Amino acid sequence: MNDEQQRIVEEAVSQVLSEGVKLEYKEFLMKYEDWDVKRCLKAILPEGLDFSSHTQTGHILHLNLREEILPYKHTIARILIDKIPYAKTIVNKTDKISAEFRFFELELLAGEPNFEATVTEHSYKYKLDFSKVFWNSRLLNEHNRIVTEIRNSKEQTVLFDVFAGVGPFAIPAAFSKNTQKVYANDLNPVSIQYLNENIKINKVPAEKIEVFNLDGAEFIKNVIPTGVKEELERSKTDGNDDKRLEFHAVMNLPAMAITFLPNFIGVLKGLDEKSFSTFNFYCHVHCFAKATEDQPPEWFKQKAIQMVHEQLPADEIEILNSHFVRNVAGRKDMYCVSMKLSNGLLRRSDVQGEYEVEAKKIKLAEG
Repeated sequence: MNDEQQRIVEEAVSQVLSEGVKLEYKEFLMKYEDWDVKRCLKAILPEGLDFSSHTQTGHILHLNLREEILPYKHTIARILIDKIPYAKTIVNKTDKISAEFRFFELELLAGEPNFEATVTEHSYKYKLDFSKVFWNSRLLNEHNRIVTEIRNSKEQTVLFDVFAGVGPFAIPAAFSKNTQKVYANDLNPVSIQYLNENIKINKVPAEKIEVFNLDGAEFIKNVIPTGVKEELERSKTDGNDDKRLEFHAVMNLPAMAITFLPNFIGVLKGLDEKSFSTFNFYCHVHCFAKATEDQPPEWFKQKAIQMVHEQLPADEIEILNSHFVRNVAGRKDMYCVSMKLSNGLLRRSDVQGEYEVEAKKIKLAEG
């Protein structure tokens, strides 16, 4: 109770007493069941230590505990299980990352070892195994933002989802009236298993989506050029020669997606020159902008753009937006840089250049 609340209570008591009401003292035993989550956590943590928020994925509560909180992790988890009715499984993110599929390993703190959950985002349902695929409930608005941008296009659109996961971009985009086709890819076979299941759960028309289980670079180099040619041919058969297409590539793997950008250099070099006048190609890449000391928001925004320019020639792309997605840590922000790729970049033949070599160095450094 703060000073203002205490003042209000004291005034109310004085008002009651002035009217001749008699007060009696009664003893009440406050049991554990009577305490809410906030009071319980405050009672077990030393002064100055606060429990940060958690994220919910179905029945799973995902904690990201700071080092100084770790000694209390099991007690915290027990309180959450007891006090939150829908919480059946409490996990903490460890420092270990799956080297191949880039999802965090989890530590079960309390509850059932059941990691399969179903979540709902904007009326779409996604089934997933939280211990084997990437899912972040905090990206709900980002999923919707990208899909809305595609949906609001005045042209027919084709989506290439390079790191599709279980489908939070691909599935809603497939239902957009102006979406001609979605090509969804992920390297993780478990993600592909759930993506295919979610396609059925949400009743996505089979002709609107195609799924691939490939490395991102292979998907960009092989599937995208084939897909572009097929969709251009399909648009011609519709009988509208004036119709233009928009191709959108979404790359939501912020830890390393940016290193895949050089694969777009010359990716459409086999396409006939006339076709380049019938479409625009856009790319939306997610990345982490990090600082070694405190910086203003504009610094992180420009850092994200700089990271793109280190991978692609600046005069061959048009930066459309550097969008703040969320703060990950004190000096680490997640951004999405949206850009238009020039025809010159897409049909370049000298792909063994400085950008590809530099990207390989970065990928090796990240392990």
